Amino acid sequence: MWYVFALLLLVLTILNWFGIRERDNTSIFPFPGAEGVVIGDVDWTYNGSEVVVFSPSHVFAVGGFSQVVQQDTVYYHTDWLTDPIVEVAIGEFDLNVTDQEIIVLTENGNLLLLNKESGAWTLTNLVSLPWSTPVWTTRALACGDLDPVTQGMEIAVVGEKYNWTSLTRTDHVLIANRPDNVSWQVASVYSESGTLLSAAVGDLNTTLSDELVFGGSQASVNVLTGENNTWQVDELFSWSGAAIESLTIGEFSALHPENEIGVAIGGHVFTLHLAGSSWEPRQVWHGDSIAGFMSSVDAGDLDPTHPGDEMLTTCTSVASGLNFYILEPFPRWVGNRPFWFIPALPNDVAVGDFDALHLGAEIVVVTDDDFQVLSNPNFFDRALRVASGVFLPAIILFPAAAVLFAVADRINRVATERRDHYAMEMRAKGYIRCPRCKRFVSKEDMEKHQKAHRSFFY
Repeated sequence: MWYVFALLLLVLTILNWFGIRERDNTSIFPFPGAEGVVIGDVDWTYNGSEVVVFSPSHVFAVGGFSQVVQQDTVYYHTDWLTDPIVEVAIGEFDLNVTDQEIIVLTENGNLLLLNKESGAWTLTNLVSLPWSTPVWTTRALACGDLDPVTQGMEIAVVGEKYNWTSLTRTDHVLIANRPDNVSWQVASVYSESGTLLSAAVGDLNTTLSDELVFGGSQASVNVLTGENNTWQVDELFSWSGAAIESLTIGEFSALHPENEIGVAIGGHVFTLHLAGSSWEPRQVWHGDSIAGFMSSVDAGDLDPTHPGDEMLTTCTSVASGLNFYILEPFPRWVGNRPFWFIPALPNDVAVGDFDALHLGAEIVVVTDDDFQVLSNPNFFDRALRVASGVFLPAIILFPAAAVLFAVADRINRVATERRDHYAMEMRAKGYIRCPRCKRFVSKEDMEKHQKAHRSFFY
């Protein structure tokens, strides 16, 4: 019994120590009205990247997770009642500075640039969108090196224009850039009658620059490429039925040299990978009565024990009403594992590796009242978890286990003594124990008893 107890402790210790897939809520930051989050290296004075969260009135940055966590109010928007902040993105627009910069988009279509100089945050008005509220509704804001000819990154704005005269809606992709590397301009480079819901910027390894991948109600994944202020849109793949809810770009499989596209559509999650000259889909998860419907996807190296990126999915449960996240493992995509639950749908979720003290990338979850950081356990987290979850209960339960084992040992001894005493009595009476069924049989009946064994009647 003591060997069983020791083996159980060893198994529990290993399971708790190597529970890399479990997530710990390592930090909670109060931030009333928080709506979205982006991650990037916007302040070189902190090690690693920073978490940038925004509300209609504030832009807030948190950095230094590997040392001492530092919090900083980057920007307060005084006109937030009439012109609130609607989106924030991070990019590199001035190649002469070390840090990345923060792009802020307000509801009235004002694009603002925030960067840190000499320890203070400065504000620059870049340009205004051609349409403003209530005509224009923004759904996505992304930055990337979309044009390899011009310096710095470009800004993509995806949203909807409402025509009050004809009462019609048209969705557009707007690009803000500097064709002459000096002055900013904004132009619509794509439009459609359907509703565009999501967009992502990444390197698909098919051109010299980044690409903008976008989609919506027409259930098609489109890619925008550009060079020398000339833009082209191509359809990569299309489905029939539900709209594309969310898109992400990541390196999910070593079988495909190019990055892949993660797609959440109609309660399903797909990846698109380049096969020859066409993009092929692969279903990696589908909604059911327990998992519910997918609403967003993001990518990052969430599990360092597996190569490549994993996909993070926000999901609404039909059965319980809760929302949880699913981490799909490399490489077979056969698992769908909930690892964190919250009582309400988050406003935004982002993945980034900004804390060197923890393995893998971190997850930031934004709710109405705060934003929370989820991290893989580090060495001290695991040691504390093993101590509190395994050894401390074992020490507390040791007296009870000792008493239990002593009682079990006493019962076993008494039972053994009784069996031995019974065997001695039967042998003294002339009975013989059958070697097959272990029963005591008289000498006269033994031959008949053995014949019964051979004929399977006994």
